[in-house]
Amino acid sequence: MASPPVSHAAAYFSNLLGDAAAGRGRPADPEAEAELRRRPAPETIASDQPPPQDRNAPCQVLVEFKRKRILQFESPYYVAPGEYVVVGGDRGEDIGLVTHSWAGKDLPENKSWAEGVGKVLRVASVLEVTQLQGVQTELESRAVEVAQEKVQEHALPMRIVDAEYQFDRRKLTFYYQSQHRLDFRVLVRDLYKTFRARIWMEPDLSA
Repeated sequence: MASPPVSHAAAYFSNLLGDAAAGRGRPADPEAEAELRRRPAPETIASDQPPPQDRNAPCQVLVEFKRKRILQFESPYYVAPGEYVVVGGDRGEDIGLVTHSWAGKDLPENKSWAEGVGKVLRVASVLEVTQLQGVQTELESRAVEVAQEKVQEHALPMRIVDAEYQFDRRKLTFYYQSQHRLDFRVLVRDLYKTFRARIWMEPDLSA
């Protein structure tokens, strides 16, 4: 049986997501690591895509988060590259920056391709973006310090290199480096008691 046709937009989405995943495994120098800790900024988004005539038309978007994490979402209306959006996260809400947007005739025609894609809930407000870039970043820096203290208390051979809060702060992801196989159970329970958020431990693949 022949494979179903895939539109150019769907293929481009897949290539972008594949490139992002591949990039997470490349060795990083200190400058590259510092870049990963920064959230994407609108001025870094270059797009020559003209907006659709009907801005109320649904669109598919790629949204970038911290550490070059890119996910795909669908929006009930057009959202331009360079805009921050509130999206459905892991049992909550998160905020990311739209890097690519497709609408109208450019939408993928392969329906199965869009299965499981998250939803854009709304365009983020100025206040929400300010909180993301200010308070949230400060909380994450402090979380790294506290988590590393906990790691030392539990004598685990690992280093916490970064942290990322989901915007609603119901989930906190720690990125770590280690050359050993680790048992996180006691550490995760301790971190949960400290931060009162669901804890996720993610290996830092840039190292």
